[in-house]
Amino acid sequence: MSVAGCWAPGPGVVDLPGGGSVRGGSWRRRGAVVDDADHLVVLTALRPRTRASTRSRSLSWVCWPDFAVPVSTARAVHVLARAGGRARRERVSVVCGSGVGRTGTALALLLVLDGVEVSEAVRRVRVAHHPRAVETAWQRGWLREVARRLAE
Repeated sequence: MSVAGCWAPGPGVVDLPGGGSVRGGSWRRRGAVVDDADHLVVLTALRPRTRASTRSRSLSWVCWPDFAVPVSTARAVHVLARAGGRARRERVSVVCGSGVGRTGTALALLLVLDGVEVSEAVRRVRVAHHPRAVETAWQRGWLREVARRLAE
């Protein structure tokens, strides 16, 4: 580990150009990706009932239906930008139901927020996290739209 508290290189871990790393995974399968995180970002349509089911110190939630884009782009960008900042000093995990589409899209957004072009961000996430990450055309389009707004 190059930075105290960050994830060691391994499956599902995406290194951020600005420093630190974020680990993606499944909310349903839990395990270390959820329990060992200092901060957990949950991307689900319904708010998690309780944080008591995880050992992570803090939790953020983004309302994000399966196979879709976040209900609020502003909230998603805000939560993920803060998570990216925390990833420089803490173990941050991003999870959705299966740990593929929404999680992959969020991980790609973290790279875009750090200045990586959208297609390169998707490529990196598919290599580091999951080959089907950013599953839908809507998710890819949403990433391009967010990147366009950030460039304005």
